[in-house]
Amino acid sequence: MGRAQIDLLEGAKPLLSLKDALQHGKIKVAEFYSNHDADIRVLTVKNLSKQAIIINEGDLLAGGKQDRMVAETKILAPGTEEFLNVFCVEPGRWDSKPKPFKFGGYADLALRNTMLSSGRQSEIWKAIEKQFGVGHGLPEGFNYIENHQVLSDSAKIYLSYFKERLKYSDSSYAGFLSITGNKIIGCELFSDQNFTLLSIDNIFEAAIAQALQHGSLPVMKQDEMEAAIKPLIESEPAQKHFLEKHGKAFYYRNRIVHIRVFYF
Repeated sequence: MGRAQIDLLEGAKPLLSLKDALQHGKIKVAEFYSNHDADIRVLTVKNLSKQAIIINEGDLLAGGKQDRMVAETKILAPGTEEFLNVFCVEPGRWDSKPKPFKFGGYADLALRNTMLSSGRQSEIWKAIEKQFGVGHGLPEGFNYIENHQVLSDSAKIYLSYFKERLKYSDSSYAGFLSITGNKIIGCELFSDQNFTLLSIDNIFEAAIAQALQHGSLPVMKQDEMEAAIKPLIESEPAQKHFLEKHGKAFYYRNRIVHIRVFYF
């Protein structure tokens, strides 16, 4: 739809990612208190800068009373404060005094797909157990962000490769299909190319982690890809119908800014 139609920046400087905003003190992330304790599923985020901030679904936040995974894509306008929907990724810890939040990386694609398709904390615990081969229940003190970071380190060479290829590609794109073997494991589309560029690490790292664990040489044909994505892009009614079962749309000012497909 284009940035002008969204009327997002309103004279502000270009957007910041959540990672950059946290590292440079441009955003305040805090626990939200209700009934005398923090709410597990909600945080508050306040934009302290003159730049808009994009917070991506799947971003990880370490600290607080417990580590969290962001459950929505949100555009945070300059000077505004809003609620942020999250899920827990650290069982066992619920500190009486919350730690300062810091950026914790990006959740893998399988965990994000589970979060969006089920919307249940119990299913997220099961997905983490399955991923790390823990068995029945996660052990006391298990830390998803620390364990997931080991996987992310092994994927750095792939991330570097794709980002280098991106420099020399056609810049007219809205998002990406992630393919391994003969399967599409993910799809992300943004309404503005700037949103896409700021979300590259989030998109690529999540897909790479999934492919390294369960993937194989991509063999899907071009016509199969086009047929799979057609309902998503041919018309608004077709897109809405497709997303009812296969994905989720995130909005800013009543307009779609991000689409995530978790199942084809």
